[in-house]
Amino acid sequence: GQFAEGQILERTVQLSSGKCYTVVAAGLPPIVEVNLELFPEGAKNAAAQDTTRGVQAVLGSRQDCFSPAASGTYRLVLTVEKGQGIAAAQAFEKP
Repeated sequence: GQFAEGQILERTVQLSSGKCYTVVAAGLPPIVEVNLELFPEGAKNAAAQDTTRGVQAVLGSRQDCFSPAASGTYRLVLTVEKGQGIAAAQAFEKP
């Protein structure tokens, strides 16, 4: 998406319990900070959120992949906290 500072992009993803997921996001300069959060449908509290700083954000990196407690629809929220421009996110299911 094309972002202004503070803007968010939400998409739904289908996740299955017992599976393992990694979500990666990145922004191009002049974006300085991107954040990712993953919410179960209807929930106000995130099931996962990145804690990194900078133009890349990752949920469930490497061996610490995200395994949802329940199968269903989740909201993936990408936020450009600082800067503006193009950013994207992709969810990956690990075999």
